Amino acid sequence: MKKFIFLLMILFSITVAANANFSSKNIVNYDDIGFYQVLSNQNLSIINPLQTASKMLLFENKIPQNRTLFVNKVKQIARKIGTKPDYLMAVMYHESARTFSPSITNPHSGAVGLIQFMPDTATDLNTTLYKLKKMSNLTQLNYVEKYYLMWKKRGATFDKPYKLFLTTFYPASLTKGWVNNKNYIFGKEKSDNRARQIAKQNSGFDLDKDGYISVKDYEKYHNNLFLKYGLKVKKNIVPVLAGVGIAGGVIWYGIYKYRKEAKKYKS
Repeated sequence: MKKFIFLLMILFSITVAANANFSSKNIVNYDDIGFYQVLSNQNLSIINPLQTASKMLLFENKIPQNRTLFVNKVKQIARKIGTKPDYLMAVMYHESARTFSPSITNPHSGAVGLIQFMPDTATDLNTTLYKLKKMSNLTQLNYVEKYYLMWKKRGATFDKPYKLFLTTFYPASLTKGWVNNKNYIFGKEKSDNRARQIAKQNSGFDLDKDGYISVKDYEKYHNNLFLKYGLKVKKNIVPVLAGVGIAGGVIWYGIYKYRKEAKKYKS
């Protein structure tokens, strides 16, 4: 009987752990809501006021032209590159300064469009910034697709939102693994001047204002982004409960074995 109870405890712990990414009507798992995943190992859940019962994509109501066709195209691209449509929408929304404009231009870097194409990127995609700037939002989506497929062939994966953001902001950090080092400074591997230039062009990410952008800065910036959009962040306690359940099972089994051996010794 005791062994049966012990097995039940272990099975319960495994079941809880397997369902650690639970969701309810009010709290949904970070990865399920299609917003931005911070660069950390925290397992978080958030209450997301941006999704509605109609299952619109994130920021769908912000698309100024060709909304239905644009959304359908985003879904197609997401399937091809192995991600969720909401992740791609979040990247384009923020990269285009919340406009979804194919012609918007960064005054510092000169980057253009939905994911802020740079001159070298345009060349890799057999086009130019001038041509990209003249495209409709639908036509430019074809180049968004080409860009992510290009990096997918180089080994990048897009199963998490932050990977899409980094593939746009600094793709080498993914393919070379630098993103795993919180103290890594973007551009520092090339030169100090390059690192400072990146920070100057993307000053919003330099939260400590030291003239550099580290992975830690990047993570904190996007944590703050949740608060800006009214997202309440909660730590998911299920993995903790699972750990307690497993630990309790192990302790109980140890006590059981000790008592069993003690009985043998007495007899």
